[in-house]
Amino acid sequence: MPSIREIVIDCNHADSLAEFWAAALGFELLGAAGAYRALKDPAGGPMLIIQEVAEEKTIKNRVHFDLEAQDIRAEARRLEGLGAVLLNDRRPIREHKTQWMVLADPEGNEFCICQIGKIPEGDDGYPA
Repeated sequence: MPSIREIVIDCNHADSLAEFWAAALGFELLGAAGAYRALKDPAGGPMLIIQEVAEEKTIKNRVHFDLEAQDIRAEARRLEGLGAVLLNDRRPIREHKTQWMVLADPEGNEFCICQIGKIPEGDDGYPA
């Protein structure tokens, strides 16, 4: 059976997007080769490859990351500080005992910050 070796994100500015995702995920920048920037997961997961392409992003991603965090509001604020843009209205989306916030990286690629399991008691969904 095959396994996932790497995940590739197309972009227009590989250096800046590689910097964003390295800081966002705590990955190590391994290096560059032409249009590619390789990021290593210190936990041993698949590598993240940032590939510079000429065409612009035009529609919603068909595949996206769901990143898990204990405090999705704090993590959303941290990622906004790195250049992400919050796409929903700061009120987490809730479904099946999970809540999440939708963001986009600096080039518009959507991803979610998720809190899985019990939603904190008294949590109205707005930032503290």
